[in-house]
Amino acid sequence: MANIKVFIKKVSFFLSIPIILVSIILAFTNRKVEKTISGLNKDQSIKMLFMGDSHIQKGIIDSLIPNSANVAQNSESFYFTYFKIKKLFKSGVKVKSIYLGYSYHSISNYYEDFIFGQNSKFIAPKYFFILPNKQKIKMFVSNRDNLGLFVLNIIKDGLNPYNYYIGQYANKFKNTKANKSSMDKRLELQYLDGLNEISAINCHYFNAILELCRQNEVQLVLVNTPLHPYYKAKIPSKFVGKYEELIKIGKLQVINFNDLKLEPNSFIPDGDHVSSEGAILTTNEIYKILNKTIVK
Repeated sequence: MANIKVFIKKVSFFLSIPIILVSIILAFTNRKVEKTISGLNKDQSIKMLFMGDSHIQKGIIDSLIPNSANVAQNSESFYFTYFKIKKLFKSGVKVKSIYLGYSYHSISNYYEDFIFGQNSKFIAPKYFFILPNKQKIKMFVSNRDNLGLFVLNIIKDGLNPYNYYIGQYANKFKNTKANKSSMDKRLELQYLDGLNEISAINCHYFNAILELCRQNEVQLVLVNTPLHPYYKAKIPSKFVGKYEELIKIGKLQVINFNDLKLEPNSFIPDGDHVSSEGAILTTNEIYKILNKTIVK
């Protein structure tokens, strides 16, 4: 019996070492994450934030738009954007306007896979430390089958000097153009696989973002970045209808680029994102629109 007790103590001690080390690393990472917004907080010249997923990340070159910052991240759903905005407001970041990426795919439930599904272990770690405790627990539960990788990604992303959850303009697609086969695959993923429906989660957090901005007296403007005509024509009507319904209910202003005629090489192959050449044209166009609407 004594030997068993000694064995249990040794095993417990052995297991406690990685737990303690991980806890220390997580605590250190959390402190580092708290400092990631210091640049936004100190730079009083920033009055506009461009937020959202890869469509904004690849489409808006904030260096060409004075007093703005692009803080978008790839695969960022409204769920994560909501908690990001909440964290920024709580940390004292003061802006007049948020330009939020909003398109038809934004409300498809394929995006829920990045929140609590198979791809959560790659996306959620970026935002882990800004989530409320209840949401953190949900993340652990949803990633229980890949818990080691999930924790490792939390640490890796937290220590990454690339702005962690803040994001920035990034587009490496040059000399590309949209093609039909890639657009068909993208459409299948987002809308047409037979399982895609309107996402209750993303609709909920879309409305939560709207209310959060209103409470903090920050103007919310939606931005639907350019889509290739072939891709856009294939989007199912139920997604188009819900997209328009949320705009109407929220009485929101939308910046779209229907009058901006882009060539095929202004898109990457999926037709859903602009290339770096397309980003320049898109940014120049939105800058013109902002100059007409912003009260200086």
